[in-house]
Amino acid sequence: RAYVISVDIPSGIDADTGRIPGECVRADVTVTMQHALPGILVMPGAKYAGRIVTADAGIADPEKKEAAGRLMDLQDLQAALPQRDEAGNKSTFGKVLLIAGSEGMCGAAFLAGRAAFAAGAGMVRILTPACNRVPLQTMLPEAIVDTYTGPDEAARMFDKAAAWADVIAAGPGLSCCGTARMLVSYAFTRTDLPLVVDADGLNLLAEDLSLLQGRNDDFLTPPIGEMARLTGKSIPQIKEDLIGTARTFARETGAYVHLKDARSVSAYPDGSYDLCAAGNSGMACAGSGDVLCGLTAGLLARGCAHKDALGCAHYVHASGGDTAAGNKGPSLMTARDIIEGAGTVLWKAGR
Repeated sequence: RAYVISVDIPSGIDADTGRIPGECVRADVTVTMQHALPGILVMPGAKYAGRIVTADAGIADPEKKEAAGRLMDLQDLQAALPQRDEAGNKSTFGKVLLIAGSEGMCGAAFLAGRAAFAAGAGMVRILTPACNRVPLQTMLPEAIVDTYTGPDEAARMFDKAAAWADVIAAGPGLSCCGTARMLVSYAFTRTDLPLVVDADGLNLLAEDLSLLQGRNDDFLTPPIGEMARLTGKSIPQIKEDLIGTARTFARETGAYVHLKDARSVSAYPDGSYDLCAAGNSGMACAGSGDVLCGLTAGLLARGCAHKDALGCAHYVHASGGDTAAGNKGPSLMTARDIIEGAGTVLWKAGR
């Protein structure tokens, strides 16, 4: 029952991966020296670290080397996000094409589209099966809704919409049917636009990783199960080293990778990565990943640099989840609450 304070890291936690090979101390507070260690920012180590306090220990790097990892905070968000142009219009803030939804799954398209708007995108266009037109136009009247009834019509609509867009996001609620497979392939092969791939888009990509070759504008947002399909690793292997898995896959493929877990990792082709200490158990709810997909696409559309867009979406998503949990509690919050929380975080950032 004693109040436990750990210095630097609770004993027993792997400082690089967060693994706990045997037993470890469960701290109420961890006072870490100069910089937070990765092992207390990802699970399971984060669960045992308690509240993290970073103490200035007076350590200076004479060579001023930049660390590979960054712990995202509000100041990073403010520095990375472009100011909104007071003289801008809806095209100024970017156009997102969202390839999403299938029969019975229009909610995923709604959540991703609403999140793209919340991130500041000026326009969102949703390409989806015809059965989703009425619910989407009812729930999200701000979006343009293009629908198709078969593969030929889907192909025509894709070419038209892609010529209009600044950013494409593909996958939320899409299914893995033949038409969906064609649209995901087109997104990789018929355009050179930045592409955010989530959910079923990742499952389809896992069937043909050669789609990533020769591209440098792909953003992948897999949870651990989809990462297992992409890498061929088992889920336990990935959990053993979440950071290492994400960094290796990003370097090998040239993609920007957000590996989702209770504490997520954003990794980049140059080997660097971002972590975030925000987030809570209430975010483990249906549609949370769709929200992250939309936030990433929206930030890219409004002009965020590639590396910053993923790290900022990571921070806004996690902090928005904390805002939602503070308002409703983790048991009652839903993905829509995360979107509202994300909007509050961006407002606090003055962006």
